[in-house]
Amino acid sequence: MPVLPPVTHTHRPANYAGQINMFPLNAGATATPTDFRHGSSEVIFHDSLLAPVSHPLRLAGAFALRVLSSSALFGSFCLFPIIRPASLFCQAEKFIFFFIAISQCSVYTVFNTLTLQEKGDADSNTGTMESTKKTTKNKRGKLYYSFQAISMIPLLIYGIVVIIFSSATFRRSMQQQVYAELKNVESLVDTLLDTAYPGDYTLKGDNVLSLYKGGVNITADYSLIDGIKEDTGMDVTLFYQDTRILTTIKNWEGERLIGTRAPEQVLTDVLEGGESRFYDKVIIKGTTYFAYYAPLYNGDGQITGILFVGKPAAEVNNQVNTALSPMVIVGVLALILVCLFSMYYAGTFLKALYGLRTFISRVSTGNLSEELDPAVLKRGDELTELGRSALSMQRSLRSLVERDSLTELYNRRSGGHHLAHTVEKARSGNTSFTLVIADIDYFKKVNDTYGHQCGDLVLQNVARILRRHIKGKGYAIRWGGEEFLLVYENSRLEEARKFLETLQEEIRNSCVQSEGNQIYITMTFGMACNPSRELKDLLREADDRLYYGKNNGRDQIVSGETPSPAEP
Repeated sequence: MPVLPPVTHTHRPANYAGQINMFPLNAGATATPTDFRHGSSEVIFHDSLLAPVSHPLRLAGAFALRVLSSSALFGSFCLFPIIRPASLFCQAEKFIFFFIAISQCSVYTVFNTLTLQEKGDADSNTGTMESTKKTTKNKRGKLYYSFQAISMIPLLIYGIVVIIFSSATFRRSMQQQVYAELKNVESLVDTLLDTAYPGDYTLKGDNVLSLYKGGVNITADYSLIDGIKEDTGMDVTLFYQDTRILTTIKNWEGERLIGTRAPEQVLTDVLEGGESRFYDKVIIKGTTYFAYYAPLYNGDGQITGILFVGKPAAEVNNQVNTALSPMVIVGVLALILVCLFSMYYAGTFLKALYGLRTFISRVSTGNLSEELDPAVLKRGDELTELGRSALSMQRSLRSLVERDSLTELYNRRSGGHHLAHTVEKARSGNTSFTLVIADIDYFKKVNDTYGHQCGDLVLQNVARILRRHIKGKGYAIRWGGEEFLLVYENSRLEEARKFLETLQEEIRNSCVQSEGNQIYITMTFGMACNPSRELKDLLREADDRLYYGKNNGRDQIVSGETPSPAEP
């Protein structure tokens, strides 16, 4: 099996409404509202799916996969601190990828180990078992892989569910914690500003605007907010109306991002609505923040600006990494222990599994009379249930292969085998048989008038009559649609025609009840009898006579010579 190529996934963060990109004013511009745009971000990562080696390299592959599983485990832990996704959701995805990679290594290692064990058992079998080995050579190990997958998949699903749920829980917890911290810092900054500069906020100036509070120009006074950032690690911004006047946020050149406009969402919620709001995805110059915006009031109760306090999301993600890493490590170790136990315990199942696989392989090749090893049915465990299911499958396959599901007559495939056997038997024993192809008259009209469900009832009723009629005389086959094939064994044409006359009368008198409707039908029959001829010629002859009858009045039995299509 070839290794699948890397798959690229693109994920856009949920709750996108709070994600904002801000752009500063051009150099020299005054402090007026400026251009801003909504942005988007996406996280792209690659993962590779492992695959088992091909059958010719199985012996070397078993050892290689053991090395690969160990290398993957070691490499994943080495790369674990390096990969830093931009959101908590992507963090959960990284854990899932890591978990699946280790699970695949473990499952394929178990698979190849069981294959090596199987080789020792298979070599001791001879005769018909050697034939089975050749038949199923390209499928060796599939059953064992499925057996291991059944034990691994529940744990894998459980691990993924736990990781996703834990990630979501931690995210909510971190948001609540950060929200409380940001709110406390905002309240502290507001109190310090009112204490240091008592009075209202005003904007003065013609060409260059300056912000005053209580008569003091605070436009270039960053000591207070810089001190807050140094103590708390949180950025602070003071907006007058919708424009950033004071901020601790700087661009890559070290310049403060003053003069930029607040996002429309914030203006609507905070400046116009007068509500304090927490946003979990605010992007400012490429840095994602958990942000808290609160309105600033003057003494008259009018909103004059906005106070922003933000914390880089990377710090929160690092906390999540620290919290989730032990859970992932424990999950992976538990999976490895389960794999090791499964490898040990699978040895006791190996012989029964091989017998069960041999049974299924032979059934799949068409041997529907194969017998299952009694030892499988005597175990009394889940494997016994699987064996019983296999026997049930065998019976169902036999029914599906030989019988038509609607009429319970032989289907065309199995009926063809019976017909070929009848021809061979007649020729070798110098006996006779008669073929009859029968067709329900105006069956399409029944379907169109009363519906296909009523048509099915008609087919089932005809099949019941045919089964009862043909019993002891031969067998009936559903040849296709509303067409049936009757085979009268050890019967010549004249004798079979008498049987058909009785059958024709019985069909005429039968009635199908459907939704208050009484439906009567008739059938047309075409006969052929000449065992010395080829089967295909007999079928063509019976079919020609059938259609002659269909084109000349229906409800009749045609057994003699029919005019050729060229004759009037």
